Amino acid sequence: FGGICCSFRYRPRNRNVFQFLLSSFIFTIGLFVQFEIVFAVTFMDGETVLKTILVKKGNKVTQTDYPDLPTKPYYNSTWDKEPGFTVEKNTDVHTVYKPIPYGITYHLNGGTNSPDNPKTYTVEDTFTLKAPTKRGYAFTGWTSGNETEPKLNVTIPVGTTGGLVFTAHWVEVATIDATADEHGKIDPAGTITVPKGESKTFTITPDSGYHIKDVLVDGKSVGAVSTYTFKEVVADHTIHAAFAE
Repeated sequence: FGGICCSFRYRPRNRNVFQFLLSSFIFTIGLFVQFEIVFAVTFMDGETVLKTILVKKGNKVTQTDYPDLPTKPYYNSTWDKEPGFTVEKNTDVHTVYKPIPYGITYHLNGGTNSPDNPKTYTVEDTFTLKAPTKRGYAFTGWTSGNETEPKLNVTIPVGTTGGLVFTAHWVEVATIDATADEHGKIDPAGTITVPKGESKTFTITPDSGYHIKDVLVDGKSVGAVSTYTFKEVVADHTIHAAFAE
């Protein structure tokens, strides 16, 4: 205690009583000197207590103090405090679960994948695949595993696990640029893709009070026709409708 000094005279009537009092004083002082602060370290898995230990203030918690690390299917588990931390207060150590990432492989067959299609996913994720692109081709869908029929709409639900492999399927196409002057319309309009070998029909309709003046296919007149069909398309084309009062 940095020194304790006492001076007194005591003439006990009973020597045994004095010795008992002196021994009790020395024992009490000994207890006080040996007293040390300890804290509880509790290991938790969610709300479940796995283990509790008492550690002296300032001491470290070692690897051997830890219980076995709990596990969970499709997740990696760690402790939120690693062995070696110093105890300064009552402390809880919790299990932390992180979902395992799984890879996704795309076989694009010469195409370019959408930037929105993920490269990895976890058991907690859900997503719908976007269509890739390929110049001169139309995307007809994805297949996976033993599937033989391509699907345009593919959604991965929550709870899926394991590596995934998707293959893109294509059909070679030609494009037809369809336009019309004012006072009428052509349907369909814009840049239309047509699988090679297939046919495509366009309908020309004038506004009220107007008539079809001419229809140009690849720059050449085919007359004032109200419909025109490109048969067994193998190359790109244009079609344009003109109208007059």
